[in-house]
Amino acid sequence: MTNNIKQTTNNKGFTLIEIMVAIGIVLILSGISWAGFIKYQPSLALSAIARSLTTDLRSVQQLAVTEQINHGIFFNISNNQYQLEKINAGTVILSVKNLPANVVFCGITGLFENRAEFNPYGSALYSGSVCLTNANGQTKIIDIKPSGFVKIQN
Repeated sequence: MTNNIKQTTNNKGFTLIEIMVAIGIVLILSGISWAGFIKYQPSLALSAIARSLTTDLRSVQQLAVTEQINHGIFFNISNNQYQLEKINAGTVILSVKNLPANVVFCGITGLFENRAEFNPYGSALYSGSVCLTNANGQTKIIDIKPSGFVKIQN
């Protein structure tokens, strides 16, 4: 009598070659995505600082309405920074914010002495715009309307 024993092989794992191919694919995709991220990083920084500056403008506008005292932002182009101010009998600096190294002011138009100032009714004393640019030459312009409406141009 012969015994017919069936041998079954149990292949439940990956071979070394399959693992190396998977790691290679992951590395190639990571390299491509990293290059894309580095390419768009200056654009992202410019958009972030434009949104942050717009938020700060709206914040000092709200402070002017709440405290019934003029508030504003002074743009210091030479130092690449801006400061939030309370403007009463004198000027009180509330905070100073520096722009990132790859974002600079490219121009300020219409604002008296580079200052955006809001009165207790929330309207701007002077309408104008603030231009920001990055290392790639992309720009964002923030408009300040006489009514106090603050908007980033697209």
